[in-house]
Amino acid sequence: MYTSHVLPRSRSRGRAAGGGAGLRGMAGGAARLLLSALLAALPAAPAEPQLRFRPPAEAPVRLFTEPELARYDGQQEGQPIYLAVKGVVFDVTSGKEFYGKGAPYNALVGKDSTRGVAKMSLDPADLTHDTDSQKRN
Repeated sequence: MYTSHVLPRSRSRGRAAGGGAGLRGMAGGAARLLLSALLAALPAAPAEPQLRFRPPAEAPVRLFTEPELARYDGQQEGQPIYLAVKGVVFDVTSGKEFYGKGAPYNALVGKDSTRGVAKMSLDPADLTHDTDSQKRN
C-alpha cells in the first residue's frame, strides 16, 4: 500500500518585483505538481495479496484406533489406503501403485510406521511408531 503525505505550504518571506509570487513559491508549486503527477502514475496496490498456492480446505479431524487404522492397509479394493507417521494419518490412496496390495511399500500402510519411514526401512521390526534407537527384544 502506498501512503501519501501532505506537505505544508511554504510561505515566501518577500515578494518579487511586480507583486507576483517569489521564485520559492513558484518552485514549490511546480514541485507539488510534479509530485502529484508522479504519484498518479504509480500503479495502485492490489486490494488483496495474491496467493501463489491456496491453503487446503479445513478437513474434519478423525481419530483412529490401531485396529481401525489396520483396516486401511490396501488389501481391499475400493477402500482408502492410510499411512501414519508420528500419529498423523495420511491418505495415500492416490499412490496405490506404491502402497496398494502387493506394491513395494505396502508394508508401511495400515499402521503408524514412523521408524520405518525415518530409517527408510521395510524391516518388520522397524514398522512401528516407537522411535527409540534401541530395538526391544
